[in-house]
Amino acid sequence: MLYTMTQPRSDLDIELASLTRYYPGGGYFNPISKFDSVARILDPGAPANSMANLTSASPPTFAFTSLMHSLHVQVKADELLFGAYQTRHYRLAPYLFDVERLSDFEARVQTGSLARVGFFAVKRVDGERGLATPFPLED
Repeated sequence: MLYTMTQPRSDLDIELASLTRYYPGGGYFNPISKFDSVARILDPGAPANSMANLTSASPPTFAFTSLMHSLHVQVKADELLFGAYQTRHYRLAPYLFDVERLSDFEARVQTGSLARVGFFAVKRVDGERGLATPFPLED
């Protein structure tokens, strides 16, 4: 896994970095119907309930870094970290390869546009297979 805990960055710094980086798309487990059969649920602990301050008007918070660290220590060397989220109509499982990617989804949970289902570890071979499978377009 690429994540390493270095000096903590504030949630606002992480979110701003996330908004300014180039992201080509993809990075989701497909098909979602097979996700539960290969995923091991993780316990995010207290950091999952922390609110991130995403404005410069209040003191900095470190919710994203704390959450990523809490999850990362549970993921084995032969596993990948995924989140599962729900919209009104769809469930999605993005690969959470770094704290900026985590913040992409967790900031939307905080605003209510996504609901968090949970965090999961997936064996690397299964995760890479799911990531390589194209999204099944409906007819």
